Amino acid sequence: FRVVLRSALILMLFVLMPMGVLGWLTFGDGINAIIINNIVGSAVVDVLKIALCVGILFTYPLQIAPVMHAVDKMLHGSFARHVLIHDLG
Repeated sequence: FRVVLRSALILMLFVLMPMGVLGWLTFGDGINAIIINNIVGSAVVDVLKIALCVGILFTYPLQIAPVMHAVDKMLHGSFARHVLIHDLG
């Protein structure tokens, strides 16, 4: 798992870092940090904003599920046993 995670993060670094640098070199400091606010208002921009909100709304449960699972294990007492047996044993 560590190899896959490290590889994915390195790949993201090599893809996203040049995009950010090129964007900054192209547009300079005169842009808003929220990229979608830099686009001139139109119906397409409104649709993009709605799609972004819906995407964030539906990915939130995917992000919070592992946290809730860990908290549930901690509250029900099996977390310490799990760590001792699987992670340290």
